[in-house]
Amino acid sequence: MKEVRAFLFILILAGLLTGIATTPSHGSLIEGLKEWAGLKKAEKKKTIYFCPMHPQIRRDEPGLCPICNMELVEMKEEKTEDTLKLTSYQIQTLGIEFERVEKRPLVKEIYTTGRVSTDERLLRTISVWIKGKSRIVRLFADFTGKTIQRGEPLLTLYNPELVTTQREYLTLLKAGTDKALIESARRRLESWGITEREIKRIERMGRPLKELTIYSPVSGTVMELLVREGQYVEEGTPLFKVAELEKVWIEIDLYEDDISYIQVGTPVEVIPETGRGTILKGRIEFIDPVVDKRRRTVRARLTVENREGLLKPGGFVRVKVKSRVGRVLSMPEGAVVFTGRRAIAFVHEEDGIIKPVEVRVGRRWLYMEEGHRRYHEVLEGLEEGDKVVSKGTFLILAEASLEGMLERFHGKEAPSKSLPAGLEETLEEILKPYEEIRKGLAHDEIKETGRHAETLLRILEKTQPSLKPLFKDLKKAIEELKKAETLDSARQSFSRLSRALIEIIRRYNLSIAHAFYCPMGEESFGYGGWLQPSETLENPYMGKKMSTCGRVLEDVP
Repeated sequence: MKEVRAFLFILILAGLLTGIATTPSHGSLIEGLKEWAGLKKAEKKKTIYFCPMHPQIRRDEPGLCPICNMELVEMKEEKTEDTLKLTSYQIQTLGIEFERVEKRPLVKEIYTTGRVSTDERLLRTISVWIKGKSRIVRLFADFTGKTIQRGEPLLTLYNPELVTTQREYLTLLKAGTDKALIESARRRLESWGITEREIKRIERMGRPLKELTIYSPVSGTVMELLVREGQYVEEGTPLFKVAELEKVWIEIDLYEDDISYIQVGTPVEVIPETGRGTILKGRIEFIDPVVDKRRRTVRARLTVENREGLLKPGGFVRVKVKSRVGRVLSMPEGAVVFTGRRAIAFVHEEDGIIKPVEVRVGRRWLYMEEGHRRYHEVLEGLEEGDKVVSKGTFLILAEASLEGMLERFHGKEAPSKSLPAGLEETLEEILKPYEEIRKGLAHDEIKETGRHAETLLRILEKTQPSLKPLFKDLKKAIEELKKAETLDSARQSFSRLSRALIEIIRRYNLSIAHAFYCPMGEESFGYGGWLQPSETLENPYMGKKMSTCGRVLEDVP
């Protein structure tokens, strides 16, 4: 009897459900009741199985890996749309490393070129002290660059006034009557640069010297020789400029964005271009309060000991400025990817989950006080203790791009312009003669510029018709470059050529060359950017005189 009642209850309930189901407003309720009553089975999420040794092998059901015969395991559901999951095997195989975001004692190292000059405080001018006209009879310090010691003879000269004063002195000395007059004549001889030794010699001889030797009052190097033998000079005429070179000045040019790291007293290392590996120490003594309008740099100066004579005035040296930044929140330089508008770091969470995070970077290329690793300051986006990918970032970036993670992460800022057919190949072909032109300008040469410009024009002529409007400005700059007859005009046209190339590369987000920038090039020629295949900076705008002027850009300017 109980079985019959149960059967009738089910029939009635089924009839009620069928009737109510015709009412749209009760649809969700009916579906729930059907599921509760066992008339409808709940849908299950699709389970994926993969091989831990070969993660690319994925199946809808358990089984064995066709490569290694290892049993497939169930993939957990931790991964979300904007994350990437890597197995421990993948992390080990790809050489991916992680490091914590933390506060570190960092320093800023600035590398530049310094110019050696004489210390103006140690520069002396030796002049004629004797009244009237004197004739130079003989020069002992007879060439520029000669090293002289204090008390060493410089020259001999003839002066009638000097001969008369000597006779007066000898007459008074023989008479011996008025000691005050004798002392007055003696002081006059001393004021004209005649030494005690010379005066005693005059006294012994008992007659005046027709030619008088002038001795050096200082030690140093003759920087300028201002007279010649036989020349007539008067009182106050400069004869020599002598500098002590045991200490010299080093003058350096710093970019405006480096000035914040520098102050009076900042330690500096100077490396002479001798190949001996000698490192000289010094400290910043002076910072120019005015920015050079043409170069957009600030001049700073330091004094360096030069007892071995390694530093020659007028020469160049390599300079490393080391400034303490303090303890700042930082991450390794390899942990951040600059995509143009954004800086992205990959944070490692539990179980191999890697998530892209947008960060705001402060001061860049900072070093540990002890060590050679470089770091970037973190202003926003990461917190102390976060674990980020420090090595293998670009492999993660490639994997993320394949899975479309970054496109979802970027949202509307993902690149929207499709790459025209043949553009990348044409640009690679253009960059070969472009590089030859750049190298020529970097060495102050324009002999082959016209020939390479002709090659560029031929490349543009054979490009696809759809690309020619894109190369309109490029072609105009090349035609100007072909006609350039002077180094400055060639650099002017090269700046326009570089601007046109870089604009195309920026438009389509291409990575086919390294970009550099020189503010002095922009000041002189209208644009300071250029491209080159290597990371070794070689400035086409400044040439040999300042070949290392400029900086590498993380993104095309």
